Amino acid sequence: MSWSPCFECAEQIVRFLATHHNLSLDIFSSRLYNVQDPETQQNLCRLVQEGAQVAAMDLYEFKKCWKKFVDNGGRRFRPWKRLLTNFRYQDSKLQEILRRMDPLSEEEFYSQFYNQRVKHLCYYHRMKPYLCYQLEQFNGQAPLKGCLLSE
Repeated sequence: MSWSPCFECAEQIVRFLATHHNLSLDIFSSRLYNVQDPETQQNLCRLVQEGAQVAAMDLYEFKKCWKKFVDNGGRRFRPWKRLLTNFRYQDSKLQEILRRMDPLSEEEFYSQFYNQRVKHLCYYHRMKPYLCYQLEQFNGQAPLKGCLLSE
């Protein structure tokens, strides 16, 4: 994909995957769409939870896309300047979003859920609001669970 799915499209894909467990889906995107939107971030995580692989396009994926889907007249793919730099940025941003659904580390749990009275104001600036959730499914499958970091 040239862009990762928007909130609405990701929601439709999640619903589709939830009812079609015999399918697998790999989504490789060149750029992340509206990545600052918390709902878009949440639905990217939900895609992964439903079994989709979501990744940024690297050089290999660009070449594969060029060969399979571009009327290229037999010419070889010519990477543009900063392709690798841009991939690293897109990949790191995507990994940052998807990491939020991973279980909390023990260190992060104690750091963020420590409920003693805090005397130093600077300590509050390091605090991050986490939402830990578990959703029971009616179809007998394992519950969906994760932790989201609120911006």
